[in-house]
Amino acid sequence: MFREAIAMFSRKMGFGASKRHMGSTAEIARAIAKDCWNGQFFCASEGHFQQFWTRDFGISIDALLKMGFRKEVCSTLRYALSMWRKHGAITTTISNGKAWDFPTFSPDNMAFTLRSLAVAQEKALLFEYKNFLEEQIALFEKRVIDPATGLVKGSAHFSSMKDHSIRSSSCYDNIMLGLVAKAASSLGLFYSFKFHRKEFLKKYWSGKFFFDDATQQSFVAGDANVFPFWSGIIENKRFAQLAIASMQNAGLTTPLPLRYTAKSAAHKWIWPRAFAPNYEGTTIWTNLGMIYLDVIRNVNFREYKELVQQYDELMQLFGTMPEVLVSLQKPYSSMFYKCDEGMLWGVNMAKYLR
Repeated sequence: MFREAIAMFSRKMGFGASKRHMGSTAEIARAIAKDCWNGQFFCASEGHFQQFWTRDFGISIDALLKMGFRKEVCSTLRYALSMWRKHGAITTTISNGKAWDFPTFSPDNMAFTLRSLAVAQEKALLFEYKNFLEEQIALFEKRVIDPATGLVKGSAHFSSMKDHSIRSSSCYDNIMLGLVAKAASSLGLFYSFKFHRKEFLKKYWSGKFFFDDATQQSFVAGDANVFPFWSGIIENKRFAQLAIASMQNAGLTTPLPLRYTAKSAAHKWIWPRAFAPNYEGTTIWTNLGMIYLDVIRNVNFREYKELVQQYDELMQLFGTMPEVLVSLQKPYSSMFYKCDEGMLWGVNMAKYLR
């Protein structure tokens, strides 16, 4: 992790030139994919995130396969699974031959791993790692699920999409719990728990949006209101319409989707946040934007097309996919951190522009 921190600070200090790709947005997306491929696995970015990140790959795998990168996708999955089996755990990150979590274990490690395997449909790979995956699912159940509620433990600090935050049984983590069960079932893997959808909705659905976590605070959070629908765990179109309206009314979708929150959320944060204040606050996250596009496509196709056009213009402006934005023309930066670029999830734009 120290080496990764040095790489981030070096970019902030101006070492390592920005890379601008030429051509259409689809061509830029393909160029990013090629640059993120290091011959063994897909890195999270062309910039300082030169590691394998489980959730970043999981958000990008559908588009990578549609772009014809099946061989590279399968190599990435094989590399990750071999490293995790050697390490004895499925983690958020792999770099320099080591598997580790930032900042702590995350329930979406297992969720995105199983979903990626389900999307790739590589039966030989699944057969080879079946025992390991089922062992990890059993450990996941013990570590994540509160036996009293069947939902994610509220007392544990789990990493997540919003990994600088410390939340109590977040909505996002519970959706990842549901995704583990859904993906494991589709893969024919043994798991002994059940996702309690009714109990989840009773606790997290406000009537207009999903609460961020078990504390049921009144603010609207971006990740809590796109992943229930993107994952397929919640398939109620009316709920999706209401959640989108709530995000729009809260200002999370302007000038471009999607912000985590409109105001700084009232929960605890990990100490590295001091080096990048508001990094995961009111800024615009393009990875969440890609998820939002997938969700709104099934709710309001006209608006979906308008947003695809906006993202098309954004990538033409920068010649890449920036990580985090303060405004349409200003990437996020702090005293110690400059936002990354050439993000792997930019490959989704090739999918949307078809």
